[in-house]
Amino acid sequence: MASPTTSVITSSMVLLLQLVATFTAGAGAATITIVNNCSFTVCPGALPIGGGEELTQAESWTLNVPPGASGVTVWPRTGCSLSRSGITVFASCESGDCGGRLNCTMPGTPPVTVAEFAVGLPGATDQYGISVANGFNVPMALSCSSGGRTLQCKEINCADGEHRPHEPGKIQTCRGNSDYRVVFCPV
Repeated sequence: MASPTTSVITSSMVLLLQLVATFTAGAGAATITIVNNCSFTVCPGALPIGGGEELTQAESWTLNVPPGASGVTVWPRTGCSLSRSGITVFASCESGDCGGRLNCTMPGTPPVTVAEFAVGLPGATDQYGISVANGFNVPMALSCSSGGRTLQCKEINCADGEHRPHEPGKIQTCRGNSDYRVVFCPV
């Protein structure tokens, strides 16, 4: 049987470890705030985090991104018809559809404008960009909270967009684990 002193020490150690785990889990995490500035409803999709959401005009959605996340993508889906079967929400979309579900588990079908992120990379930098390599469906602006350059793609031939994968000079960097803002239909 453990002595009362051992129990207090063990309980204190467990509490301390839980606190450390709680604070380090959120340390360095980034957020992506998605704003629908369009006059129509947009259902953004997000991989591998978040899934999907329905946003009417002026609504926003915030995603938490863990440090070290690469290959994070956000894209607009338009013309979506939502239905429910039990707890599953289906979304059949005219553009950017991801297998007919509101919570995406696969990329959106082209044509689609895509915001791309790599967060908390080694060397304390993040990377972000807008890709129109698979087409264009909704104008988009993308900015980084730590002062990186704001990118805009208001049409398929936009100068800030990546027109083919890994196009030199199109991916931007900013301080690691920054927060981001994606705006559909920027003014």
